[in-house]
Amino acid sequence: MLSSIHPLGERTRNNTWSLTAVAFVAGAVLGGLVTATVLGVVAVPVGGAISTTTRWALLGVAGLLAVAVDAVLDGRPLPSWHRQVNEDWLGRYRGWVYGAGFGFQLGTGWCTFITTGLVYLVALAAVLTGSFPGALVVGGTFGLTRGVLILAAAPVRTPEALRALHRQLDRAARPARVAAGLTAAATVGVSVGAIW
Repeated sequence: MLSSIHPLGERTRNNTWSLTAVAFVAGAVLGGLVTATVLGVVAVPVGGAISTTTRWALLGVAGLLAVAVDAVLDGRPLPSWHRQVNEDWLGRYRGWVYGAGFGFQLGTGWCTFITTGLVYLVALAAVLTGSFPGALVVGGTFGLTRGVLILAAAPVRTPEALRALHRQLDRAARPARVAAGLTAAATVGVSVGAIW
């Protein structure tokens, strides 16, 4: 989305980037909350059926699996939908409409390609909270985290700035995968610490 929704592109489509970006973030949070609502319905019975220690252990094992899967796939998509957001929306709808729509799809975590095991780990973490509000916090945070990434495109006002952003994204790809792995590993560490 960073290559499509930025101030330069929005200006060429006669849209206001800040409005599109706010709609994108709001859509992403809403998408995360919708997914969390579904997961929260599952979380409530889990909270009553599985002990806290077992939930932490499951989260730790899932974190290890996420690290392993991400290491093996090295940025290739995981089993998921084989689709991305519909680029035709850019010329068909107002900025706030496609901003909210794209944000929502990315915020759910499930409507587009999944490139990291962290998406699955977050879903499991929402269920393992054992509570509906806990699942909402996890899902809302996930959506917000995905949504605010649009702010990286804020400086793009010229074609050269867009090329520079793409170079930065290319350079950041591997460190981002490492950070995802470290996040999953940290989940394992927290889980182990909670059990002991």
